[in-house]
Amino acid sequence: MAQAAPHRTTPRCAAPRHATSLRSSHHIRPAFSLHPQVLKFERVQAHLANERTWLAWVRTALSALTIAFSLLTLSDDASSASQLALFVMGSCMVANVLFTFVTGWLRYVRVKDVLMLTRSEMSENFGRFGLSHQARFMSALLLGISVVMLISY
Repeated sequence: MAQAAPHRTTPRCAAPRHATSLRSSHHIRPAFSLHPQVLKFERVQAHLANERTWLAWVRTALSALTIAFSLLTLSDDASSASQLALFVMGSCMVANVLFTFVTGWLRYVRVKDVLMLTRSEMSENFGRFGLSHQARFMSALLLGISVVMLISY
C-alpha cells in the first residue's frame, strides 16, 4: 500500500514563509510619495480647461484690438465732429483690450491656484471676482460705438 503524501496548506507557487513574514512584519515605504503627483494628474482635465479659457480671453482681447484699430482708422477719414468721438471710442477700446487681458490672466492664475488645493482647503467661492464689471464696461463701450456710428454716418 502506498503512503499518502502529506497535506499541503500553501499552494506551490506561494512565496516561502520567511519572505511573507518579512513583508508582513516590515511595511516597506517607497523613498518618495506619489500622492501629490497623482492628485495633480487627476486634475489634468481641469488644468487644460483652465488654459483653454485663458486662451479664449486672449482671443477676445485680440478681437477687441482689431475693433480698436478699425475705429482709430475710421477716425482719420471722418468729419471733425465724429473724428474726436471715434478716436475716444477707439482709445476706450484699447483700454478694454488691456482690461480684458488682465481680467483673464487674474482669473487663470486664481483657478490654477485653486486646482492645486486639496478638497479640504477649498472654499465655496474660490476667491474669484465676478465678470459683471467687464460686461458692463463692454456693453457701455459697444453702445457708445453704435451711437457714434449712427450719428456720423
